[in-house]
Amino acid sequence: LFDGNYTRNELWNIFYETNDDNLKPNVLRLRRIIKENNIKYCVTLKGKMSFQDGISRCIEIEDEIPLEKGIQMIKEPEKTFQNLPANVKEYINGCKNSKFNILGDFHDIRNVIIYKGLKIEADEMI
Repeated sequence: LFDGNYTRNELWNIFYETNDDNLKPNVLRLRRIIKENNIKYCVTLKGKMSFQDGISRCIEIEDEIPLEKGIQMIKEPEKTFQNLPANVKEYINGCKNSKFNILGDFHDIRNVIIYKGLKIEADEMI
């Protein structure tokens, strides 16, 4: 049944907000992903969720950023806007003069299994 395609990634999710709450109702997350001893950083921006005709919708922009920018977002969160990818900056341009701070974080393990052509993701909180 299992075709052997399995990966296990360690994730660190870091959430940001601005001191003036200008980022709301969006959610900005930096995710550090460790896969087979390789580290990469991805920025995810989720827009305000809407619910229409029984369907929830949410704009989500995700983009990988260089290692140095991910590290700087952790060490100097107030400079987060300048380290964001252009497509994320464009969406939250109203925050360009805001001071960013880390709102919170959590670690988890993501198990990804390919089963009969389907991708199954299961997260374990640690």
